[in-house]
Parts: sequence; C-alpha cells; structure tokens
Amino acid sequence: MMRTRFAFNVTVLMLATSTVAQSTQDIVTREVARFSAGVVCTPLIVGQNEAPGTISGFTNTIEGLVEFTSTSRRVPAVIGISFGALVTAKSFDRSNVTVTLTHPPMGDAGVEVETYATYISATNDSPVLFSLEYDYELVTGPWRFDVSHQGQLLYTANFEVVEPQDLPELANICGYAELFS
Repeated sequence: MMRTRFAFNVTVLMLATSTVAQSTQDIVTREVARFSAGVVCTPLIVGQNEAPGTISGFTNTIEGLVEFTSTSRRVPAVIGISFGALVTAKSFDRSNVTVTLTHPPMGDAGVEVETYATYISATNDSPVLFSLEYDYELVTGPWRFDVSHQGQLLYTANFEVVEPQDLPELANICGYAELFS
C-alpha cells in the first residue's frame, strides 16, 4: 500500500513539474488543422455576445479577415492592441468551444481567470483574440489562452503583456507612437 501511494505522489509531482515546464510553450493538438498566433491592431468591432464568465460580461464580434501585425508573443499594454490565435479545426466545425483566459490580477476584484464560449470553423480561420480596450486590462505579465471542446484541449497559446516602452515599434505599427513622446 505504501508503494502505491508513493508511486501516485511521484506521478502527481511529475505532472505538476511538467505543467510548470510547459506553461510558456504552446500546445496544439491533432484536432487543430491550422494554428497561428500573434498581435494585431484591434479589428472592426461590429457587435457583442454575452459572456458572463468575463469581467466585461461580453465578447466582441469582429468583421473582416484578421492578419497578424506581428507573430511576437510579447504584447505592448496599450488600448487598441489585440492578441491571440487564428485556428481552423480539423474535420468538422466546433461550436460551444470554451476559452479559458488566465492573466495577472485584473479589475477591482483582481480577477485572474475569464471564460467564454466561441466557435471554431473547419473551413476558415477562426480568431480567438483578446482586445485591450479598457485601462483596467493593461496589466503586464503572462497571459494564457486554453481552448477546449467538450472537455478536450484543442490548444494553448501563451503571451506576455509588457510595458509599452518595451515594444515601441509594435505600438507604433498600430498608431500609438504618441504614447512614447
């Protein structure tokens, strides 16, 4: 009995160590046909969907194609920048996809995890982005998207939000050069 318990504890420790080691690496499963990640100037917002698991209570609906301005995983903390992934599902469309976004403490309540539902197409790139729209969202540190369907991980994408002066060239691409003068 003691050997079994010891073996279990070692397995748990190894899994915990493995999770920490992978925390800055992307994971893309076989259920994803195409994956790219990066930073983009916030696309045109044409609507909103209810998202009670988020601080704002909604997610944005965007119009048009998303093309990353940069494939950097470092994101300047300025309003008007979006970051995340473009994903195409393998074989069939996925509805009720769960996005779990983990980030440094944000807002008055110090929220660190937000969740919402989305859709991933099997024929077109589906954007899963976070747009920096409010001052309380400008928190620096690691941000992670864990995206799953019916409890199965599809992918994990990692970013680091940094002070704007650490990436002036990227902020300048989106028209925020005045922040650095």
